[in-house]
This record gives sequence, structure tokens and C-alpha cells, in this order.
Amino acid sequence: MKTGWWGALAMATMALAPTACAAQSYEWGRDGHRYERSRDSYSFGYDRGLRDGADHGRDDARHRRSFDFWREGDYRDADNGYRRSFGSRNRYSDGYRRGFEQGYRRAYGDSRRDRDYRYEDRDRDRRRY
Repeated sequence: MKTGWWGALAMATMALAPTACAAQSYEWGRDGHRYERSRDSYSFGYDRGLRDGADHGRDDARHRRSFDFWREGDYRDADNGYRRSFGSRNRYSDGYRRGFEQGYRRAYGDSRRDRDYRYEDRDRDRRRY
């Protein structure tokens, strides 16, 4: 009888152990975003670069500036949002630049397409009347 009770307890403990080990620990950054502590510095840099690049890309497209993400100071410095707790600054910079470029490309292209559609709609409406 006692063996059955201890066996059930052991089985329950083994079933719950992986979920406890898989739990992520988070910390809040100064920018109000939540970051996983277990991630490496490249991932932190990539995520921050993706957001920053998208902001710059939308802004450049909106103001009809040329596609030119490498002239942006944030891209060149590649340390915007870096904290020592993230780990290697070089890995962070690599991830930041990769994310910045992808975010910039996507946002710049999307903003240009949206603007072109709006002008096409306006021209189509003028022809209708």
C-alpha cells in the first residue's frame, strides 16, 4: 500500500518537473518591453533593431526620403537599448543591425505601397467625376 502512494507521488513529481524547468524568467526594460533573461544578446539586439528599423523606414517613406538605412545613426552605432545584462555587445550589435535592416526594408516598402495605393484611389475618384 505504501509503495503505491510513494510511486504516485514520484510520478506526479516527475510529471511537474519539466514544466518548472521550462518556465522563463522575464525582466522589464526601460522601454516598457518585456525581455526573456534566457535569450542571448543577438536576440535582444535583433528584436530592438527590428522595432527601430521599422520606425525609421516608415518615417523615411512618409517623408519621401531615399531608401538608405545605413546612413541612420542607430544602424551605424548598433547599440541602442543595449545593457550589460544582455551579454556580448558585439553579438548584440550583429543582431541589431540584422533586425534594423529587415525592419527598415519591410516598413519602407509597406509605407510606399500604401502611399501609392492612396494616390491611385484619389486619381481613380477624379476620373469618375
